[in-house]
Amino acid sequence: MVIIFIYGFRQFSMDIKCMLGYGPNIYWLASWLVITPVTIAFVIVFRCVANDPPTYGEYRYSIGGIVIGWLSLAASMVFIPFVMVIQCCRHYNGHPLQTLIAVNQPDYEWGPALVEDRRKRFNMDLQRYNRRVVKSDATQTAAANGAANGAFEDAIYTVSTIV
Repeated sequence: MVIIFIYGFRQFSMDIKCMLGYGPNIYWLASWLVITPVTIAFVIVFRCVANDPPTYGEYRYSIGGIVIGWLSLAASMVFIPFVMVIQCCRHYNGHPLQTLIAVNQPDYEWGPALVEDRRKRFNMDLQRYNRRVVKSDATQTAAANGAANGAFEDAIYTVSTIV
């Protein structure tokens, strides 16, 4: 669900189409956009309304046991905001909003590994969103530093919106 609502259904569908040769059908559209979010919302609301302390048969857990359970749950999730803060500090450019935008952009090396798959994926972007393919500054810098006889230049592309 996070992929669908953050990354986007269209982007994710194009990625699947690039990998498999065909995109997701109406079943996946309904599951990702309607059925799963409604089910999760129902479970969360029901769990909050009917919040009884956990038991094991007749045994009722102590407050200390419940706290340990919540701490073990939080331990697996605490690294997400921690890594976000670290990335924002590493890429801070003087403006908080621009820093968040920069941190949430894909790396210039992101994408399919094979050159033909990379071209195919980004050509799909061009057709769908009227974007143009532009070599990134990082690619030009790497090429200027003598990286891999032009193959590196052909492999690394980024898609930027026409302004």
